Amino acid sequence: MTSFGAARTAVTGAPGSVQPSETLVHATHDRLAITAQVDGIHRHPLGAPVDLFFSPARLFVFGAAGLDAGRLVAAPPLTSNDREDARGAH
Repeated sequence: MTSFGAARTAVTGAPGSVQPSETLVHATHDRLAITAQVDGIHRHPLGAPVDLFFSPARLFVFGAAGLDAGRLVAAPPLTSNDREDARGAH
């Protein structure tokens, strides 16, 4: 089940980086490289098809070529909670 407003993309998976409570899924879609931070432990065989569901409003986009290579190109707007976290308030 997906939440309202979620987008879906079919990607080809690569072995992910497993952290204690999350997985970084490394995948490709055409020429686009995607890294998704997913709650929980998930393992996908190399080259396995994977469906990623995500909220477009939560995407971080980094440049792939030219002057923007590796630079943050687009990000979701900061919320008041993000601003408080950045100042160290909890």
